[in-house]
Amino acid sequence: MGLEVLVLNPPAVAGVPYLREECCTGDAGPKPSLPAQLVQVQSFLQSKGMDSTLIDMQGMGLGYNNYKPEGFDVVISSASVFGSLYHDIESLRIAKRTGAVTALILNDPFEGVEKEVMGDCDFIDYIVRLYEREQTAYQLVRYLERKESVPPSGVIARHESQILDMGKSQCLRDARHLGDSSALLQALPLKNYGWKCTVSGKGCPSRCTFCLYRSTPHRSRRPEDVVKEVEVLSTEPDCIGLLDLEMLVDKTFARRFADELISRRVRASWHTDARVNNCTRDMLMRLRRSGLSYLTLGIESASPAILENIRKDITLESVERAVSNCEESGIVPVACFMFGFPWDTHQTGNQIVGLVKKLRLERAAVSIVRPLAGTPLYDQFKTLGLIGDLGTSQYVSNEHKPMAPTLHLPKEEVGRTAARLNLAIEDYAFERRIRRKFLDVLVHSPYELPTKAVNLLRYHLKRREAIKQFA
Repeated sequence: MGLEVLVLNPPAVAGVPYLREECCTGDAGPKPSLPAQLVQVQSFLQSKGMDSTLIDMQGMGLGYNNYKPEGFDVVISSASVFGSLYHDIESLRIAKRTGAVTALILNDPFEGVEKEVMGDCDFIDYIVRLYEREQTAYQLVRYLERKESVPPSGVIARHESQILDMGKSQCLRDARHLGDSSALLQALPLKNYGWKCTVSGKGCPSRCTFCLYRSTPHRSRRPEDVVKEVEVLSTEPDCIGLLDLEMLVDKTFARRFADELISRRVRASWHTDARVNNCTRDMLMRLRRSGLSYLTLGIESASPAILENIRKDITLESVERAVSNCEESGIVPVACFMFGFPWDTHQTGNQIVGLVKKLRLERAAVSIVRPLAGTPLYDQFKTLGLIGDLGTSQYVSNEHKPMAPTLHLPKEEVGRTAARLNLAIEDYAFERRIRRKFLDVLVHSPYELPTKAVNLLRYHLKRREAIKQFA
């Protein structure tokens, strides 16, 4: 008899759902998101013949009062460092009381956080590290079943009163070992999710100094498997997210994925992330025919000097070209910026707003820089004397707040400036939306104009209030 394994997505935090994906964490908004990473873990364990069960407490609207891990030998739970860590790991504290072996998948795992959490929480037996977590979870359960003496690579283990770091697992050549999980997706409460997503690939070969996943090989899954999962998710009308730091870097995968969606006549609206350097017109046209609606572009800054300092390896000219290619292809570009780099000033912030207006972007946002331990950016902050050593509690409690000053702005002003930039971008985007909607409704259904205008205004005011609360 093998061990019975529970793969768990913990409950929402005081009614607020959280994203707990490998490279995407934090407040998820009013409705929960589909736990794509845990679906892949569960699918891989099942493909190896293991007796495992996936329970998405957040998606089912359950709280810890409904949590009963009795009967499971191993509990593998997911957690987000930012905002919800201490809430999320409560799932393992409860499981430990029942005698289960406990393992944590900690997302956005900056250097040192996993060992610190292990040291503080004696109810956690193992932490599953980067990079091939699905395979590492399987190897961990197999190690426990066989009662082997040495823990597998890719974990941090509580072993004979010591905490052993077995190192990160080696990146595989691709992610084709993650097979079709469409049957698992069908069993989930899809109507409950505000964001339905699946994993199409992992890793990013780019050099960005702020990123935990920089300079790692990109690994794509089999296009056919991802298409089957999208087909299941397309039964709901929402736009489907493909979690992938840089899908378009693998042009073969992108083409085959688009062609497979088209040949199978899967009518789905989907979105993913891309670097501006890979947004060629021909590729975007092809992807648009397959249903690509939105493309998130990590631009980060409108200052050429800052782009060079963070090794973004893009130019403002390449940004303009990518946005133009998106618009010509009928794809909505979603621009992501960051503010609070050591060299940021009020002027570099204003340059972000200026670029948004120059490119006529209706979807753009500014997040606050987080100097993550283990990244070159963290070392730059320390060398410049802007931060000391940052501990886990500081990351958990500063989900929406600046963690450091810049060379020119105090920490509090970084937060105020980021909020001001977001308000300016939202006001500009509202003007763009209202003009476009006005012309569209005026031509096609003028009688709906008052209702549409009121709805747009309500959405705009709601967005402004949400931004102000982080000022």
